[in-house]
Amino acid sequence: MKQGKAASEVNVGALYTDMCGSQIYELIWGDNIHPGGLEETKILAEKAGLKKGQKVLDICSGLGGPARYLASTYGCAMVGIDLLETHYNEAVKRTREAGLEHLVSFRLGNAMELPFEAASFDAVWGQDAWCHVPDKAKLIAEAARVLKKDGIIAFTDHLETEKMTDELRGLMQPLAIPNLQTLPGYVALLANNGFTILSQEDIGKGMGEQYRQSNIILENKFKDEVINRYGQEIYQGTIDMFQMLVDAVERGMAGRGRFVAKKK
Repeated sequence: MKQGKAASEVNVGALYTDMCGSQIYELIWGDNIHPGGLEETKILAEKAGLKKGQKVLDICSGLGGPARYLASTYGCAMVGIDLLETHYNEAVKRTREAGLEHLVSFRLGNAMELPFEAASFDAVWGQDAWCHVPDKAKLIAEAARVLKKDGIIAFTDHLETEKMTDELRGLMQPLAIPNLQTLPGYVALLANNGFTILSQEDIGKGMGEQYRQSNIILENKFKDEVINRYGQEIYQGTIDMFQMLVDAVERGMAGRGRFVAKKK
């Protein structure tokens, strides 16, 4: 476990050094830094059936955008946890500026070793960040442990398919993606940890188009800003990364899933 944790820290830290990666994604998607931005957060929230007063854990909470949205829109008591101190500090700062400290708090911590007691939360939440967690089985087991009976887990994540090649897996490494789970794989992990699947959706086709549009936005609106702030190499690397993901989706090698399940 310690070895996996160290690997995750190094990889994710390298990708988000000085918040470079997060800040570029935020230009495109807003502070809900995942494909589809706020609209995807709204969709998942509706499917999760969140209610006022529920205590919700956002695992890999990033800049805290989804946590603040769920608190201000649904009245949920949100706790975000993230591995990176840069994310933690920025999330705390923005939450204070938004006047949401009474509903939203953050912790530094590892998704595979959650620092919370069993049955502490009504719901667990995640958006397209669990691909960065090395041990998905441990992640889902920890999510199940901290959930109350009848608690909801709702998340989206990038997926691999049976067509994914070793070459593409290697290309994912610089993106701080040690491995990807499959759609059936996540379903099995949920079932094995005492969840009843409420919905499972393959939303990979939409992901390809979202990354294609992200490149268009980056090139047409933010090219000069990104180059001036981070340099030509970072700009071109981001363009190439998005295009790689578009190609992977179109070739049927990668995808994206949306899952909602209830703990028995």
